[in-house]
Order: sequence, then structure tokens, then C-alpha cells
Amino acid sequence: MGAALLAAAWGHVDLVPQSLNIAWWGPLVYGGIVAGYHWLRALRWYFLLRPFSEIRRAEASAVAYVGFLWITLLPLRLGEAIRPTLLMKYHDVGLGRAAGTIVVERVVDAVIICALFLSANLYKPWRPGSDTEPLEQLISGTNLLAGALLLAVAVIVALALRPGLFGRLVAIPFGAKLGHLGRELAEGMASLATPRWLAAFVLTTLAYWGLNALGIWFLAHACGLQLSLAQSAVLMALLGLMLLLPSAPAQAGPFQLGIVFGLKLFVTHEELATAGSVFVFLCYFCQLTVTTLYGLYGHARLRFRWGWPSSTGD
Repeated sequence: MGAALLAAAWGHVDLVPQSLNIAWWGPLVYGGIVAGYHWLRALRWYFLLRPFSEIRRAEASAVAYVGFLWITLLPLRLGEAIRPTLLMKYHDVGLGRAAGTIVVERVVDAVIICALFLSANLYKPWRPGSDTEPLEQLISGTNLLAGALLLAVAVIVALALRPGLFGRLVAIPFGAKLGHLGRELAEGMASLATPRWLAAFVLTTLAYWGLNALGIWFLAHACGLQLSLAQSAVLMALLGLMLLLPSAPAQAGPFQLGIVFGLKLFVTHEELATAGSVFVFLCYFCQLTVTTLYGLYGHARLRFRWGWPSSTGD
């Protein structure tokens, strides 16, 4: 499926441009912006952990960086299991609690992406003459997703307020062990019931997504694409919608096609084939590079050892 999506994107842009018509400092500045919002992404997860864990920020960030790398590299979003596993191994945080924080993180991100995309449709910043027929179908699907997400938010808030009740309800049909896991999962959402940590999480989340949109806007202009900041936010939302789905290794295919689909709404075919090709390549390359470097730092910080398990069980 990833190969098919790559092929579809390649029909509109050159995924490996023969020349990069951009000043050398453009990718460096964009890489710095990507590094900044990765740091914010790890920081906001730390705020979700603090209500039930005394983990230090640097240690939580190291686990987050490792998790972000493997979410990117592994197919089907299998990397989502890395952070809960590492917290359980290195910091004695229950698997259910760690998983609960990731559920909150994912649902909130999906709500923001849907809100950005649907609000943009109210004033329609599309280029006159662009093909918006596929967009109408995507809007209908996003409306359904937004409704499901609002229900999910209500459930998460209820779990955060009454984790013990949820654990007991799970235990009735499934037994005490799953009941305990259900209680831990609800306790992992406890930051939503703590004003201090909830405020910190919300502020860093808004800063994270704002910096993300600013980075796309900057790189687009550096490549010669005159996108407005609002159009850059829509492009970011479209890319986010594509990446919500389980994808191929290194997110190859959905990443490129999501950007191509968004750019088609704002630029001409000629701009898409030239400057758009450079933009797609650099956006993917810079994000993958920064994610990998952060991930390697996280592995080193955790003193993670590579290789097969030894006979002693290490």
C-alpha cells in the first residue's frame, strides 16, 4: 500500500529532484524548527505523565524520542507500543497508565487536525480552478471522524474523573486482572483532571502545532511556494489526516501523497512539479532526519543495547 501511494505521489512530483533550487540555509532553518517542535512534543507528554509518576523531564524525553523514532520507522504504527514498554522497563510505570497517556495524546492531536481542516473549509482558501471534488469526500469523512472524536473525548474525561469505577466495571465481565489494567488505563488520563498539568499540556500542544504550521510555511516560501500561513495550516492538517492511518515503514507514501494532495489545492500544476517537488523532498528528508537524530540520542540516554537477547536473559 505504501508503494502504491508513493507511485500516486510520483505522478505529480519528482520525489527525488535532480536539483534543489533553494538556499542552503533554508533546510537548516526548517530542520531547527522541526527540532523545536519535537522537543515540545516530548515535553507535553511529560506533562501527561507527571500526575502519577516522579519521572524526570530528561528521562521522559529520552523515552519519547525513542518512541517517536519507532512510530515513524515501523509499519502500521506498531511503534506506539515502544513508549509504554520502555516506561515499564526503565521507570516502573504500569503499562496501562503509560498507554492511557498515549490515548490522550492521539485523540487530542486528531481533534486539532480535524478542527483545523474543517474550520479552513468555512472560508475556502483554495486556488481558483483547483480540483476540490476529492476534498468534498474528505470533508464528509472528517465530519464523521470529528463526531467520533468528540465522543472519545467525553469518554476520556469520564475515565479521568472516575478511574476506579471504570476498573470495577471492566472487572465484572473480564476478571480482576483486566479490571486492574482498565483502572491503570484510566489513571493514565489523570492529567485531564489536574488543572496544573492539563494547562501545561494544552499550552505545549498549541505551541507544538503552531510551530509545525510555521515550519511548513517557512519551507514553502524557501522553496518558492507562496502559501499563506492559513494555507500552511491546512496543508499540515491534510498531512496529519493521512498519517492518522496505519502506514508503511518510515511513513513512505502517505507522507508524500498527503502533501501533494494539499499543494494541489493551492498551487498550479507547474509549481507543483518544480518547487513542489523540492518542498515534498525536503519536508520528508528533514523530518525523518531530525526524528532519527532525536531517537538515537534517546537510545544513548537510555543506554539501550542493540542485539539479540543473551543466554542470561538480558
